[in-house]
Order: sequence, then C-alpha cells, then structure tokens
Amino acid sequence: VIIFSPSFFIFSHLPLAIHSMSAEALFARAFGEFLQQHQRNDGGYPTQSYDPAKGYTFVDCMPSIDCDHTDTIAVCKDSRKATLLTIQEFACPGMAEFCIYLERLPSHDHQICIGVAGANTSKMVGCHNALGDRTFPNSLGYACRVGASAIFHEGNCVGGGGTGWSPGTTLGVRVTPEGLSFLRNGQAVGSSFTLKGRFRFGVSLCGEGQVVRIVNAQGRFPEQPLRGNQRAGKELRSGQWYRWTGGTQRPSDWNDDGKMDFLLDGKPHQVKEGLGERASFFDSPSPDRMWIFGDLDKLELVAGPTEGERRSRHHSHLLTRRTGGPMGWYCDVCRSHYDPTVPSWKCFQCDFDVCDECMKNEGVSERVKELRSGQWYRWTGGTQRPSDWNSAGEMDFLLDGKPHQVKEGQGIRASFFDSPDPNYLWIFGGELDKFELVSTPEGVSERVKELRSGQWYRWTGGTQRPSDWNSAGEMDFLLDGKPHQVKEGRGPFASFFDSPSPDRMWIFGDYVDKFELVAGPTEGVSERVEELRSGQWYRWTGGTQRPSDWNSAGEMDFLLDGKPHQVKEGQGFRASFFDSPDPNHMWSFGRNLDKFELVSTPEGVSERVKELRSGQWYRWTGGTQRPSDWNSAGKMDFLLDGKPHQVKE
Repeated sequence: VIIFSPSFFIFSHLPLAIHSMSAEALFARAFGEFLQQHQRNDGGYPTQSYDPAKGYTFVDCMPSIDCDHTDTIAVCKDSRKATLLTIQEFACPGMAEFCIYLERLPSHDHQICIGVAGANTSKMVGCHNALGDRTFPNSLGYACRVGASAIFHEGNCVGGGGTGWSPGTTLGVRVTPEGLSFLRNGQAVGSSFTLKGRFRFGVSLCGEGQVVRIVNAQGRFPEQPLRGNQRAGKELRSGQWYRWTGGTQRPSDWNDDGKMDFLLDGKPHQVKEGLGERASFFDSPSPDRMWIFGDLDKLELVAGPTEGERRSRHHSHLLTRRTGGPMGWYCDVCRSHYDPTVPSWKCFQCDFDVCDECMKNEGVSERVKELRSGQWYRWTGGTQRPSDWNSAGEMDFLLDGKPHQVKEGQGIRASFFDSPDPNYLWIFGGELDKFELVSTPEGVSERVKELRSGQWYRWTGGTQRPSDWNSAGEMDFLLDGKPHQVKEGRGPFASFFDSPSPDRMWIFGDYVDKFELVAGPTEGVSERVEELRSGQWYRWTGGTQRPSDWNSAGEMDFLLDGKPHQVKEGQGFRASFFDSPDPNHMWSFGRNLDKFELVSTPEGVSERVKELRSGQWYRWTGGTQRPSDWNSAGKMDFLLDGKPHQVKE
C-alpha cells in the first residue's frame, strides 16, 4: 500500500501528454522519484572474493543501519526493517559458514533475522524488508525473537527454529554441498534446505539499538578474556579492560574539559560499551558518553579480574583465591597469621598473600551488564527497598544479602527460582550495577534450563515414572539414578545414547529442572564425538577392518592404524586430514562419528598454524635461509632469527 498509493496519486494529476506512457513505465518513473527522496540510489552490490584471513564484511549502504569502520559491527538506528548483505558472494554447490553474535538487544519486541539472499538482490529491496519476507524474493531467513524462532521463505513458515534469542546468542548459517542449515550457538536448528545459484549472507535488523557482530565460524563465540597484555587492535570491545600507554599528558585532540583525563592514571579501565573506535567506560565521569579514539595503538588490552581473581592496591599483580599452605600463612599487608584452612588472595609469582579483611572494598567485582539465565547474583544495594520496586514487596526477597539464581534472564529483565512468582520477569533498568555476580553456593547443584548435546545428566525426580511419560516404559531407563549422556539436545528435547531408541527425541517440558548436570563417567569413558573440528586430533576406534561404506580404493585406510590423526579442515561429519593421501579431500563419515575418539596433541608435536592472527606471537621454523619466493631485498629476513615475533594485523 505504501509503495503503490503514491504512483496512482501522481498518475491522476499528470499532464495529458504523459498518459501515453505505459502504466509500467509510469509507475517505474514515479516510484523511482519517490525512492530518490527517501533512500540512496539503488543499484547492484559490490562484490569481493572471500578471504579467510579477513572474514566476512557487510556492504554499508542502508540508511537505517550503521556499520563500524571494519564493516563487521552493525547498529540499527531506527525501528524499521532493513537488511545488510555481505560484500562476499558464493556459488552452490560449495561450503561456507557465516555467524553473528547478538551483542545488544535493547527491546524484546523486535526480531532479528539471519539468512541468505540471491546475489542479484537490489538495495531497494534490502531497504524495506527482512530476509524471508513475502516482498523479499529469493531469500531464506531464520527469524528470532524472545521465546520463539522460525524459518521463513516468501512470507511462509517453512520450519521451526527452537527457542528465541537473548543477548550473547550466536546465530549462523552453514552451507555445504548437502544443503543449507541454520545454527544457534553452534547447534543446527530446523530442517536442511537445498540451495542453488549464487547468494550472499545477510542480517535483518528491526529494532532501534540492536547491535550484532560478525564472528568467525571456528570460534563462533567472541574471544575469551585475555591472559596477559596485548595491543588494543582495531576496535574497543564492551566489557574488556584497557590501559592508556600514551603518557600522562592529555593529547591535543582529546576533550579539553578534562573529562577523559581519568584514563591517564596508568590503570586498567573497563569499557561499558565499545563500538569500533568509540567507547564509554564504567568509571568515566559520564559513564554513558561515547568517546572517540583515533589512535587505538596507545590503548593496551589487559586481563581484567575474572572469577576467583582480584586486584589490590597493595600489589601490582592479579591475586588468585586459594587455600592456605600446610603451615598456615601470614597476610603481607597486616601481618596477621591465619590457619591453613583459611583461604587467602595470593600472587604465586611473588609469594604475596592478602587476607579477606585487607581486601575489603578495594578489589574489583565483575560488573553486571545483563542478567543471564542460570547465574547466581547478590544484590549489593542495601536492605532498603528501592522506591521504584514493586510496592507489594514481591521483590524484597532479593534484599537478604544472599545469592539468588536467575531462572530466565533477558538483559535488564529476569525471573528468579526463589521468587514468590518464579515465572515473572522483573525489570531492573539502571540498577544492574548493584548486582554482584557470584559463584554457585557450595552444596547447590546447577539447575538445568536446557538439555545440551554431549552433556551428562542425572534424573532427580525419583524412581516413579511421571504420569505424562511414555506409557510403554521407553523412557524408564532414566529412572535408575545414574548419569546418561545426551546424544542430541535442543532445549526441552533430547535423545540419549543409551536409550532403547537413541535417535528418538523425547520431550521433557517443565521437567527439565529435575535433571542434574553432572560430570559424567571419566574412567574408561572417552568423549563422544559430535563433529570433527579443524586442528583437533582423533583416533578411529572402530577396528582395523575397513567399513563397508568407506572408499573402496582404500584411500581412507590410513585411519585404521590405531594412531591419532589431525583434522586439516572439519565441517560437522566431513573432514580432511593432514596425513591423508589427499590432504585436501573431504571425507564423509555420517553415523560413524561416534567411532572416533578425541585425543590430545601427541607429545612433541607443535600446533600447526592455519592462519596468522592479530596480536599473537609466532616463530619461523623453516630455517635461517631466505626462501626463494620471499622479498629479494631482505625486508622479511628479520623473521629468520629464530625468535618470536608479534603480528600487528
């Protein structure tokens, strides 16, 4: 309606001479003028070849979506549908994987979509539609919102997608010669789809303030906190700690009112929100203000305190929580003596101990940016009910100074297991920093919110079969009080390796929290393999006889020697091996994955390098002679000294 009504209006008021134009030409002209006033000129997307070292990047051309300088972070500016596509395009059949990390989701009423679109999609279509919409031809979209998700094609639901999103979720698309599948936190969801022709990956944003980040397919999740210091790199990231190394003098291009000078103290500061070269800091005079840093090389990425670690003004190194020595110990601050049973905060490098009393109010607790399902939090805002809390006192259970476990966490909203109403989501707004993230209290088992593939669970609901379980008794194997390993888990659905029907998915619904997550047997039980991963070592445990469905020429027989073999490239049930007769050939193992055993790297074998990563240290092991294809001027010869060198980018 929005598109067509302007054309009919213009048609009815045009001079008579123009009526000789065809209706199609007239509409094209009128609609073109209409778009020119509201969006950028339409046209084909630019195309670049895919470079594994650089990964995927968006084409930054949508008026309602901003990208950072790397074109890997997308920020939605207003609440209307729009789709960003990658500059890289691909052809079927082929293999590719695209993943995004949901970094910020301020509203729970708007969906996010990931999927694919035809390579010849116009920018005009992307400006107004989400992947999978009826008005977005040749596209397939996995649409997620709170509590639900589904897969759409031309406006029709063509598959379910399981549970919805929450901040921290990773969504992905995997394309193989067998078809296309969607991923949620690395696990396949819904059905597989046949794909033909050329396509691009894409993301559709629909809510103001939504922020997504492209992440690599290997890691799937954002990088873990660093152990040690590195250069900040090309962007400042939310939650990370940075130290300014540019001296104590205020740079000439900084804010002249001195509000950025808190960074000049030589100490680590934690980013509240980071977007490329822009960042806000928790301890800034204006914590919500975004500062712009043109020279990121002068910021050093450092390891901030993690669980079980604290900083003290009495010592320069991180202190680790540990139990005292066999003879007891002295606090190096107050010189008090403590028994061996009393824990301390210790720097093992310097043999420096600090007692709990001296650590009070000087360590840095982990700031809470969102409330996450299953985590334990303690309210540190005092025992008085805040004025904006529920006046009936239903939230007062949090004021007891004890840890409480979140049942369902969605950013600033959360329900708690011990709440008077465990299913009600309370909103905490700007009070998140008054929560303290704590470890699980001693003697409390982890409550199960979903059943995950490969994990071990014990049923704690007794030995009597629940009334709504399968009446044939096929689920009764779970009532023996022993651990059972999930073969495939999807939220409340799961199949088990030792089930009478190992491929059948059982539905547990509200009974999920009656499962206890356990470590599972270790002695004599190897980790079952769910997928073959690049760089990992595996041993075939299916015997020395060639399986009937293997390559009859014997090219896979090298795996039958009972020794570990390293995967060169792994994609689910398909893999190539470094010591294969054809190292680049991908072999399919189908249902034989559970006959592989994941093993550690053999002694004396260094990690093979598949790519060079920013900030990492590498040593050249190819000898001291310059290879013939290196720079003849000798500018690369500094690498031949046998010492480690750090990659800048």
